[in-house]
Amino acid sequence: MQSTSGQYFASLDSVRALAALLVFIWHFNHFDEGQLDPPLAPFVSLLTEGHTGVAVFMTLSGYLFARIIGDGTIRFGRFLTNRALRLLPLLCVSFAGFYVLALWQAQVTDLATASLVTSAYVSSIVEGLIFPVAPGGAWSITVEAHFYLLIPILIPIIRHRIWTILPLIIVMIALRYGLWERNGSIQYAAYFSIIGRLDQFLFGMWAAYWGSRAFPKRHVGWQLLFVFVLFNLLWWQFDRLGGFYGNGGYPSSSAIWIVLTTIEGLFFAPMIYMVENLNLSKRNRFIRWTAPIGRWSYSIYLLHFFFVFAMATAIDRSVFNLENNGAVLLVGLVCFAATAAISALSYRLIERPFLQFRLSYLSERSALPGEGRHGVSDS
Repeated sequence: MQSTSGQYFASLDSVRALAALLVFIWHFNHFDEGQLDPPLAPFVSLLTEGHTGVAVFMTLSGYLFARIIGDGTIRFGRFLTNRALRLLPLLCVSFAGFYVLALWQAQVTDLATASLVTSAYVSSIVEGLIFPVAPGGAWSITVEAHFYLLIPILIPIIRHRIWTILPLIIVMIALRYGLWERNGSIQYAAYFSIIGRLDQFLFGMWAAYWGSRAFPKRHVGWQLLFVFVLFNLLWWQFDRLGGFYGNGGYPSSSAIWIVLTTIEGLFFAPMIYMVENLNLSKRNRFIRWTAPIGRWSYSIYLLHFFFVFAMATAIDRSVFNLENNGAVLLVGLVCFAATAAISALSYRLIERPFLQFRLSYLSERSALPGEGRHGVSDS
């Protein structure tokens, strides 16, 4: 998606497409509240534990905002207005849909019951401004919103010195360790709140400002392959330990969640930087096919909650049994394609009309080292 400053880089929309696919397959895998057996091949874990797609989105947000802002000064009011225009229209549609579902599931037949359901639903949305209790995927929008409030503080810190990210990361790890020691679990807070996700935003911002110093552009393709393979091997081990649901129950008591979101950001940030610096042409066949899906990824993310579980359940009951990894992944890919088509329509009708009202939120800007003429895309 093109930013208000006219910047666009198609390869990063392809990264969004991958993140949306991972999240969709993750939910498709768990339609019956079960879990697939640990995969035989490491690279399949990226799909069977596809919740890591959320980490891609979070890291990419940090990267993109730092990349767009550069050395410029933010007009914070305009920035927040732009984010509202970008996120709220579809989010309101999503809330309306979940409200109708809540009424239907409660089998509302009278005004008193409708009033109770409405009160509980409104409360969940209001509380969702702080806690991860809003319906569907709105919890991640809450995390993003908390990050937006921190941007004016974080940008001057991270772009000032290459090492300034370290104290911030150490503080967040120490905070999660303290909560784990006190509560016996940190998975919920690490996964669903800024307490765990801030690390990913920070790493993304760091890669935007300092990636050119940390990762030489020479042989960037081989560097990307190495980091991608290493992450997949680590993610396979996490899957073999039980993954999201099977590692000591849910919420997990495992200490791995103290650093898991940190590890995701540590790997995804350089990969995002390297993908951008591959300098793939918009005419590249892979980019041409996947970048549009990235533009629709917000619709994919919010809307798939309405039908992904019902879709998988219907196929499992009426078409063929989804008992093995191969069947789930193959059918999931087909269903993702159908979801992308629906989301393309949603983007055109609900999201895009509001984007024309966005205004530039930079009062001044200097390009970051290595920024190409194609620029980057807003998130």
